[in-house]
Amino acid sequence: MTVAHISPWQQALLLKQAVSVWPDRLPRHAWALGILMLALLLGVVAADDYGVWGDTYTQIAIGEANLRHLAGESGLNLLRPPTDRLYGPVFEVLLRLAQRILHPEEGHGLGFYDNIAIESVAVVFIRHLLTHLLFLASGFAGYLLAWRMFGNRWLALFALLLFLLHPRIYAHSFFNSKDVPFLAMFMICLWLAHRAFRPQSPAHSSSTAVYGATAVYGTNAIYGAAGTAGANAVYGAFALCGVAAGLLTNLRMSGLVFVALVILMRLCDVVLADDWRERRRAIASCALFAFASVATYYATMPYIWADPLERVREIVTVMFRIQPALDGYPQGEAPPSYLPAARSTFDVYLEDGTLTYIKNPCVQADTEAPFFVHVWPAHVGDLRPPRRRLGFEALDFRIGAWNPSWRTAGDIFDGVCMATLALPDYPIANIATGQHTPGGGSLWRVDIGGG
Repeated sequence: MTVAHISPWQQALLLKQAVSVWPDRLPRHAWALGILMLALLLGVVAADDYGVWGDTYTQIAIGEANLRHLAGESGLNLLRPPTDRLYGPVFEVLLRLAQRILHPEEGHGLGFYDNIAIESVAVVFIRHLLTHLLFLASGFAGYLLAWRMFGNRWLALFALLLFLLHPRIYAHSFFNSKDVPFLAMFMICLWLAHRAFRPQSPAHSSSTAVYGATAVYGTNAIYGAAGTAGANAVYGAFALCGVAAGLLTNLRMSGLVFVALVILMRLCDVVLADDWRERRRAIASCALFAFASVATYYATMPYIWADPLERVREIVTVMFRIQPALDGYPQGEAPPSYLPAARSTFDVYLEDGTLTYIKNPCVQADTEAPFFVHVWPAHVGDLRPPRRRLGFEALDFRIGAWNPSWRTAGDIFDGVCMATLALPDYPIANIATGQHTPGGGSLWRVDIGGG
């Protein structure tokens, strides 16, 4: 039969068969990779159109401070409020390293802590693009997860498109280096967990119990009807999942919930195992996952290196709001920086040569009066000659105005007034601080021993 003798309905049938077979002849993930490449090109074009958000200064400071700490400097002591040291720095350190490699001519300041403006447009573009790249990578992980869950490529591609085209998430995927990395790593963790929990036998596995028959079908579609994996593959999958879970916990302490769920599911496998070999494999892989999670979190969290147990307790206490972040510790149990050195209209904290002022709740009127800070040194000779006759150093400042001589910073954040001031580096005998009235009096005043 020649083409000329094929009836129209036969031509339509041949065309339908060709179209249905053609996608399967492409590389397995060609469609998804093509969508992601197009999204990357659009992201390169769109990255410049997004600015910075309220936490950008703080995030830059966290990354820079941890880099300085790794270099042997006391960078972590410069972060204000002190709770900024409790945030996982892994992604911000990578962003800061990228800046230093690609734009070494830029400054290495601690954001507004060093009284500098936001970084150059080129540096902001790097931050946006790298954050967006992680977002796209997590989209591919979500696509793989959907394919393994449902065994349908087109459904997985539809899920990928829904993820990439979500308006709010797409916009945040450029400038939000705080929440989007956690979302991205969570997607990657889910994919790795599904790979690790491929059923050892279709009837007895926590993946069967949690994902149900659909998950078993999707797993079998990828791995074959038996749906099994060798011991080395299982150990490797759980170790890799543990590394990802450690990074997830570094980005947000709520990642501990994912770690606990994986361990709980694996313990279910221990109970459901048919023989001792499967039970031993489940126990070993669970232990390996837990070790990889803890080791990764420890390696990527410089703040806890000095005293791991105490500082992890501090982080969990603050991050999960078991006690309020600033002054909720029982007396005698809190780190000094978490209890005010003095209380008045503002709570005043003293740590590592820095005064921190906090008022909650707060309104703009609370910041209009100038602050006075009078510092009496232990040795008058440490003062500058013009100040020796007075006997103290005057470091007055206003919230929202920069002081050219001393590093000060302050603003109102979500109804909370905060300001910081770096004290002189000589031994201090006493500090008097408060706010002036227009007539030269004091709205409030506290005295703090410098120690």
